Amino acid sequence: MAYTRTIKVTTSEDNQDLLTLPEVENALCETLKIDNHEEYEKIKRTGLNLGIDVFASDTRVAINGDSYNDLIENIVYSTDTIMRIYAIRIEDANTTVTLSLRIGS
Repeated sequence: MAYTRTIKVTTSEDNQDLLTLPEVENALCETLKIDNHEEYEKIKRTGLNLGIDVFASDTRVAINGDSYNDLIENIVYSTDTIMRIYAIRIEDANTTVTLSLRIGS
């Protein structure tokens, strides 16, 4: 079964991994029935099955340590399919991001 969660966050540092933000971790833990932070970190290291859409302006996005992709203002970065994701980095601090997570297997 697949679920979609939408979360709005603001980065606090350059090159911030959105999966480390408490709002994102809490939403994923709740949806995936993960009991604690240590279990979440273990699952995140091997990758979460996610499809993502990133809505942000004037910044760039990097997935799983790949190079940054350019985002044009009001354009969405999307993985198109569900894949193993262990990092979603936003290049710039103080960027408000709306993240739509498609969670599935």
